[in-house]
Amino acid sequence: MIRRGYVVQSYQSSDRRVRPLSLTATGEQLETACYEALQTAAKTMSKVDLDDSGSQVTIGQLTKMLSAVTSKDETETTDK
Repeated sequence: MIRRGYVVQSYQSSDRRVRPLSLTATGEQLETACYEALQTAAKTMSKVDLDDSGSQVTIGQLTKMLSAVTSKDETETTDK
């Protein structure tokens, strides 16, 4: 994350072993984008009617939906 510019590392003068991390502006944008993606995924998944049997089909459908939301966000991020 440091190499990608999402986080910066600082040093405290009292103890050089302690290295606090803080988000950069890019890191804050990524945090916001991740939060929004999770909200979108939660809203999408909440619209699915689940049956009481807990079938693998239902779990598979939820997995596909999450995958679709994730791949959509990765495509948008890559395009920018």
